[in-house]
Amino acid sequence: MSLLKEALASEYCVISTMKTHSGQSVEQIIDNKSNDIKKVGHTFWHIRTDKYTCSTIQKYASKHCTYALFIESKDKSSLQGAANIYEPIKKYQLDGGLFLFPQGLNPVTGKMDKSAKLLVFDQIESCSFKGFSLKSYVDANTGNIIERFYSAWYSAFFKRNKSNFLLGNRIICAVARLSYPYCVIPVH
Repeated sequence: MSLLKEALASEYCVISTMKTHSGQSVEQIIDNKSNDIKKVGHTFWHIRTDKYTCSTIQKYASKHCTYALFIESKDKSSLQGAANIYEPIKKYQLDGGLFLFPQGLNPVTGKMDKSAKLLVFDQIESCSFKGFSLKSYVDANTGNIIERFYSAWYSAFFKRNKSNFLLGNRIICAVARLSYPYCVIPVH
């Protein structure tokens, strides 16, 4: 079964938008993350969410084989213009300990604020699934159907709406599988 089919069949997933970042195209980002996995067995992915703590993401992911679906950003200006350039993140925190990233890992970058987190993936690949609908998922905490996805940098944790898998107008451009420790806190 392909990674995308596994993700779409999974009960829980993280949904995030994807666009150019730190001067790299979506294709370059996926290639770099794939190379990280080949070299060290996993990669780190910067997200921002005020809604979920690392421990909440870890709890969901440890109980369910969890995936991340990346939908193409509707923010066309960010796809065509210059992207924000961020300094590489040097360390991460896990269970109170501070760790350096493994040797050979591509730089991990992103806006550093209180909502910043790093997801840990052991698989990632590009895809082009047209017809995805956010209404096929509900918020994992509230059970509310997702009507809109506002921020290009915001990520959220969702549960599949088993009674309502709809086709829509969004495109899934990449898919990944979370792996232990699932989520860590970035530290500069």
